[in-house]
Amino acid sequence: MLSKRGAFMDQFKKTKIFQDNLDEFNDAEEVVRGLVDEYAAAERQDYIEWGEEEEKNADNDDRMGY
Repeated sequence: MLSKRGAFMDQFKKTKIFQDNLDEFNDAEEVVRGLVDEYAAAERQDYIEWGEEEEKNADNDDRMGY
């Protein structure tokens, strides 16, 4: 990916949101990858079951504090 190489990042680093770090790009990449995965899953017959394993893991995740 171009951001990992630092390509074209100078203009972004001049803005307030990116002056400390480029975490916003990483967060956005994660969201887009999740959407792409779900879109691909939606085209399969078993889409209704897609994401159930992640939900089970999230329910057992103690990081949320509940």
